[in-house]
Amino acid sequence: MIKNGTKLFSAALILCAAAALTVFLLRVNGFSFLGYAAEQEVPINNSLDLCSLNLNTATWEELRQIPGVGTSLAKAIIAYRDRYGNYVDTEELMNINGMTRDLYRVVTQYVYAGGAS
Repeated sequence: MIKNGTKLFSAALILCAAAALTVFLLRVNGFSFLGYAAEQEVPINNSLDLCSLNLNTATWEELRQIPGVGTSLAKAIIAYRDRYGNYVDTEELMNINGMTRDLYRVVTQYVYAGGAS
């Protein structure tokens, strides 16, 4: 025979699990409550042309438009330029922390190393 306390505990546990699942499903579907809003991604302009950004003049906002490049990496690309001078070759991007070979292949489709113009 199950005691009443055990039944009550089981019912409370099921209710808590249902509430947690409901909150999770609401958050996954973008519902915001209690003034909490999930961090939103910065919209990316998909009109970026291939080989259109000069590494020596691009802003971090422009670099951020490249698929796979977040704010931190875009700022690191500029910080490298500020520290070591203008890029002579796109291969220099491989010296940046966080730049993988796969990401490099994507990034170099959108950038070139040219004069500071």
